[in-house]
Amino acid sequence: MHDRVSYKQSTLKKLWAASGNQCGYPDCENEVVDIETETVVGEICHIRAQSEGGPRYDPSLSDEEIDEYSNLILLCPTHHTHIDKNPEDYPIEELERWKKEQEAMSTSPTELSDQLLTELQLTDSKFETEVEVTISNAKDRYNPELHVDTGNSGIFEPLGRTDEFDASVQSRLDDLDEEASSLFTERYNSILKDVDKDAFQDLREAVDKIPEVLESIDEVSARIPFDDLQQALDQAEESIQDLEPGLRQKDEEASMEDPGNHILYHFRQVRTEIYNLQNFVESRELRVAEASGLKLLGDAGIGKTHTLCNVARSRVEEGYPTVFLLGENFADQDIWTQIIDRFGLNCTTDDFLGALNSLGESCGVRSLILIDALNESPNPRIWPKRLPGVLRKLQEYPYVGICVSCRSGYEDLVLPDAIGEDQLVEAWHGGFSKVEYEAVRTFFDAHGIEHSSIPVLKREFQVPLFLKLFCENLERKGKSRVSHGSEGLTEIFEGYIDGVHERLWRELDYDPGVNKVQQAVDDLAREMAERGNGTKRLPKQDAKEIVDDLLPGRSYSESLYRHLLSEGVISEVASFNEDNGESVRFSYDKFADHKLAQQYLDLYVDEDLERDFSENDELQELFDNPDLYTGLIQAFAVHLPEQHDVELFDLVELSEILKPVIKSLGWRDPDSLTTPEGELREEVHDYLWSEIQLLDEVNELWRVLLTLATSTEHPLNAEYLHEVLWDQPIAGRDNNWSKFLHEEFDEETSEVFRLINWGFSLEHESVESEELKRLMSISLSWFFSCPNRYVRDRATKSLVNVVGSDLRVYIDLIERFQEVNDPYILERVYAAAYGGVLRNRQQESAAEVAELVYESEFENGNPVPNVLSRDYARGIIEAAVSLDRDFEVDIERVRPPYNSSFSIDIPDSEELEDLVTERLEDADYEVEANFWYGLAGSGFEGDGRSDFARYVLDTNHDSSHVHGYDISGEEALRWITKRVFELGWDPDLFGEFDHYLNRWSNHGRGTRKPEKFSKKYQWIAYHELIAWVIDNCEIADSSREEPYNGPWVQWDRNIDPSVLDPELDAELSLDDVVEYNCRIEEEPIEEWIQNHDGFPPVDSMLDISVDGEGWVPLYGMYKWKAEEGNDSEIERDVFCRIDPVIVDQEDKQELVDWIKEEWVKSDEMRSTLGSLPTLTQVFRGEYPWHPIVEDRWEGDSSIIIGSPVDIEHTAIDLFWEAEYDCSINDKYGMYAPSPYLADLLDLEWNVGTMQFTQSGSDPVCVADISEAQGVHDRINSMSMIGASDTILDELEAEGLEIVWPVQGEKRVISTGMGGNQMGKSQIRAVYYLNDEGEFTGTVETDFHSWD
Repeated sequence: MHDRVSYKQSTLKKLWAASGNQCGYPDCENEVVDIETETVVGEICHIRAQSEGGPRYDPSLSDEEIDEYSNLILLCPTHHTHIDKNPEDYPIEELERWKKEQEAMSTSPTELSDQLLTELQLTDSKFETEVEVTISNAKDRYNPELHVDTGNSGIFEPLGRTDEFDASVQSRLDDLDEEASSLFTERYNSILKDVDKDAFQDLREAVDKIPEVLESIDEVSARIPFDDLQQALDQAEESIQDLEPGLRQKDEEASMEDPGNHILYHFRQVRTEIYNLQNFVESRELRVAEASGLKLLGDAGIGKTHTLCNVARSRVEEGYPTVFLLGENFADQDIWTQIIDRFGLNCTTDDFLGALNSLGESCGVRSLILIDALNESPNPRIWPKRLPGVLRKLQEYPYVGICVSCRSGYEDLVLPDAIGEDQLVEAWHGGFSKVEYEAVRTFFDAHGIEHSSIPVLKREFQVPLFLKLFCENLERKGKSRVSHGSEGLTEIFEGYIDGVHERLWRELDYDPGVNKVQQAVDDLAREMAERGNGTKRLPKQDAKEIVDDLLPGRSYSESLYRHLLSEGVISEVASFNEDNGESVRFSYDKFADHKLAQQYLDLYVDEDLERDFSENDELQELFDNPDLYTGLIQAFAVHLPEQHDVELFDLVELSEILKPVIKSLGWRDPDSLTTPEGELREEVHDYLWSEIQLLDEVNELWRVLLTLATSTEHPLNAEYLHEVLWDQPIAGRDNNWSKFLHEEFDEETSEVFRLINWGFSLEHESVESEELKRLMSISLSWFFSCPNRYVRDRATKSLVNVVGSDLRVYIDLIERFQEVNDPYILERVYAAAYGGVLRNRQQESAAEVAELVYESEFENGNPVPNVLSRDYARGIIEAAVSLDRDFEVDIERVRPPYNSSFSIDIPDSEELEDLVTERLEDADYEVEANFWYGLAGSGFEGDGRSDFARYVLDTNHDSSHVHGYDISGEEALRWITKRVFELGWDPDLFGEFDHYLNRWSNHGRGTRKPEKFSKKYQWIAYHELIAWVIDNCEIADSSREEPYNGPWVQWDRNIDPSVLDPELDAELSLDDVVEYNCRIEEEPIEEWIQNHDGFPPVDSMLDISVDGEGWVPLYGMYKWKAEEGNDSEIERDVFCRIDPVIVDQEDKQELVDWIKEEWVKSDEMRSTLGSLPTLTQVFRGEYPWHPIVEDRWEGDSSIIIGSPVDIEHTAIDLFWEAEYDCSINDKYGMYAPSPYLADLLDLEWNVGTMQFTQSGSDPVCVADISEAQGVHDRINSMSMIGASDTILDELEAEGLEIVWPVQGEKRVISTGMGGNQMGKSQIRAVYYLNDEGEFTGTVETDFHSWD
């Protein structure tokens, strides 16, 4: 099958000459060439299609014949499209007749310029063919099946000046405009002028100027005005610096009623966008967009070729002109001639580049020339003399850009200094740097290797080729885990070598039983060790001789040395100066250290280790300069105990070896660390904790312990981590461990991020090993100490996901952490356990967990003094009780209030001032951010005005009663402040951290953010205080009637542990969604609005089906929209809302008649008859059985007001706010059956779905079947909850029916007032099912003007 277009130049000349410059369609006078602009406007049409399935395909034609002159005819675009869409009307004979007539009528041949001829030959298919040829020549350096997005390809958008680049610039400008619009309002402008009028005016001027400067960014040939842009940004930055101090002072003075109480937040948002633009201007993205040239550098095997292959293929798929070639194909000849020859063209350089330039311009992008691996040219030294001329030539063609790649170490050889950044912008390919986790997960999954069986190597697994060969070798050996210790190192590195050997013995035809690659590596390492001084490089000639002696008599192209280079085992480090020669090193440092350590021990160590390490000159050189040889010292720390049963720290007394020793722990054989009884060797433990005080921080130890945390047989696994962390005081642990968690979570390659993400991800298969679950759960539980909400919340969901249905793991966790000294930890252990129980309530082990919780917390009437911990613990028991199993407890002991023994001592202002002053005077760090002023006030009376005081304790509403109880806000805030300091907050420990987070966090007053340690202790104190208040105080606010039934009363719940994926795809959906065109026959908008008869039929919206089965809507909202025009502010908008209710059969007709008379037939504009009620603070897994449902549902007034009969809702919106929850990206919701309906039919949530079902053989199914993706999309899409029609039989058996009121509007949405003044049309209806089960009802429509 022929699917490539390739025209000979002679064919094109003949075709255009014979056309007479007219379309070949009879009587068409359209020209095929615009003579004035020298532009081809006609199209080449194949008489017989070029591929099977095309119009008039003839399989008898060869590939050459398909593109020959006899099978081609020139047509205008209109007629080309027309005849190909209607091939039955235009057979082959007809087109051949047109061709002959066209030739006969041609009197003046049409000649095309050589550039146009070249352009016609450079078809999309030609570019695609040549790109695929180059990709095939790249061989296994490109593996699209294992593609990992490294971000390295992003630079090619600005280089190619694509629409994606233009959109990214516009997005930055839009973000600035959006934030500026929120700041530059009438109420804020007066404040800004008051602070600094000149700075305000300068800032507005700069913000307005920035988009003006960049307005022509989408014009490829236009220069980017860097100077003007920088000037505007500098002006904005200076204005920001002048305004910020005054605005900060205003913010501190602002009250809730102050119109400027949020100005600092909006100001900082503008500041952020200005800084983002500043960084963008200084970035290489904008520079390469201007320069049109890029040099891509990177180490061997790092993925440069893969990236260029992927970019080239993606570009040709988008239709962007792309030339892609390998450096190995270039000789010391004219570069342009070689490229043109490769494309099989007969043209000049100017014709070729002119064609590329024209093609790029027509696409609105730059054509790109990509040349990979200049260093692999037969003679890399051709490029210093050839490349400058190539770049000079390209300056004449603004729609052509270039990228060349080169292996690091060769850049001085092939890229001359004369080429500046204004010609080739430099970019480094980091391989899998920053995406090691994703890369390891992708490759390990593809090869069946367990993720947790190996740490992510910071260096080696950044190299795609290394990771690929390593995984292939492990899979070939049938292994799914990587060992720890030197055996593990050997498995990794020698496995990599085995993989190279497996490839090369076939390619070089040597005995597969003799691993020549391994021999070469050992010989090179030994030579390096013999030369001493920590040598890791050898002169190229020496290295070449050592390697090639193993396979002598080979040409360079067939030599072992050349193939080891190509495979990335070794690398050459070149010098631009030929006299200096080149060096050879191992490509991977850890591999080099591993091999050299083995060789050093073999060469320089005998039986007397202590003497050798103290007297041998070569070893002494290493330890005299430990900072130069940390990797080699780390390798010694692995090999010495495993090979000689001695620790490095016993031989070398040097503080600088501590970090290498710590790092070595992750690679040591577990047996070398343990006693015969399986305990950690005492000397190792004592060394670590006696020397650890020498370090400024212990992050390296935490990293190693987390790496080993899930290793079931390792003495340093999670059990050891637990032992280390348990005895630390809360403040001391927070100072080193919790800070570490916060800092590491931002790094996607960190062990913290990897463990959370591994568990949090819904992509991996369930964990089968109970021991792995236990170890993972211990590690994640300690993450709960962190005040960073993203760490804490995601670790909570991760723990729920990891444990899954194996609920007995929670028994171990609850017992283990029952007496932990950090309430933050136990709270979330209970939260995760509750989430697990809610998702697996039917498991018998749920009752076992509940029994333990009852005995631990409630049996003695003295539960933990924390309202959230109590809530989760109570929920576990409520879940077990709700199933009516043989689980008997005194449920009144489980529900608040409690007769607990916890008490508090509220200080007066003098006591509090003395406590705070003493703590501050003893500290070295001077605190600037006085958080206690926001709580206790400057006089320590408890009259602080912080957001915590005003909105959490609600003193802004009532400072005399905390949540309506007989305790004042002042008393509460004084005790909370005291408790913060009692818990251990200290300026020396947390002052700098809190100050930095407060000053530089971009979250402002938002609640979803990393928090300070002072805020962590405030939350602990608050939850303890409320626990005491509920147990000991009386309700003093007469306006408050509800008792305290749980923390949902004050909206204190902050995470739903039963929901892992909040935005589930609907598993069920409507078979047919009612379509409606808001622009029927282009009816003028005013007529359209007034045409109140033009609504969709109501019965079609009610008569629904799912998977071919009949369903009924329990609530629905249909939405249709249409823009009035591209530049219009007006949008046509239609909605129809279905609000069913349940009614007794005997009352149905009375209700229908009442709705008909009072609402449907009303002449007045009417609002919705009813509304969908919303339940908040209810965990999805608690619905509908938990007491919170009844508590939150009572008093709902959203049912039809004035109804003459009793009615019930059919559905609710189960809604979760994202106010504090950082495990999710945004608030979410799900439609659910109403509490009445759920109770009536015994409906239960199907965990992990959007469905509720009964038990039994033919259950009723109620499901959210919305098209909307998330709550925000509901305003644009159809949203609905429905039920299988078996629900009608169930209701009939109870003497009930459903009535469906429907209301809709046709209106105009406008950003201005013009459209809003046009009025609106309404539809009102009431429907029910008749005796035949068909929808029947009454409908009225009318138009209402605003007059």
